[in-house]
Amino acid sequence: MHNKDWDSALRIAESHDPELVTEVLVGQAQIAFQEEDFTRAESLLLRAHQPEKAIAFYKKHEMWQDALRLCQQYLPNKLGAVQEEFEQAQMSKSSRYVYSVICDYR
Repeated sequence: MHNKDWDSALRIAESHDPELVTEVLVGQAQIAFQEEDFTRAESLLLRAHQPEKAIAFYKKHEMWQDALRLCQQYLPNKLGAVQEEFEQAQMSKSSRYVYSVICDYR
């Protein structure tokens, strides 16, 4: 996988070490996220049975609608917690905006 030949790595993992399939798919997803190919990255993580990694990425990059959508579809037991994080992030963002407006008028 060091030379990023993901197709070969996946074929080898599927044939010889199925436990490595997840690692290969997650590696591909990380590259896809870096390249801002979010649909592909999400698909790879879902194939790897790792929706929580996609949700974590979306939260980190404030892509809340995507995080909430995935939670609702794949981890409904965590939806309440992610919804709460989203609301806190929105309140924090609003507070920073109000503070900056006040500072501008001083």
